[in-house]
Amino acid sequence: TDMLKFIYIFEFLCSQAPFEMKGMLIGLFWFLRAIFVSISSVLRIIIHKLNPEGPSKLSCTSWFMVILGVTLIVGAILYAVLAHWYVNRVRDDELNLRTAIEDHFEQQLITKAEHKQNVLNTEFWKDSLEEE
Repeated sequence: TDMLKFIYIFEFLCSQAPFEMKGMLIGLFWFLRAIFVSISSVLRIIIHKLNPEGPSKLSCTSWFMVILGVTLIVGAILYAVLAHWYVNRVRDDELNLRTAIEDHFEQQLITKAEHKQNVLNTEFWKDSLEEE
């Protein structure tokens, strides 16, 4: 089930991250996953140290559910805080930014050419009027 979850996580990372940051974000994902695995191992050791003589009053499944519940509550609070700043990335293709920029520079070139033509025409008419 983790591998199926990873597919969706990586798909989201690759679709929303800028091209230059994809490798860093995937590396950060694996780093954080290793930290969480280490934390869970430490929690398991602590639980075994607290109850060295054998099974506790809570079964193994109960301990798992308690730890999972605490983790989910912390994750939900963290998500609620961080989701406030998340903005869905809009691709350049959807906005047609490239086309808009090309049109803008084309208009600038046309305006410059028209201005140059107007200056030449003005000078031509000045010269012709001076000759008369």
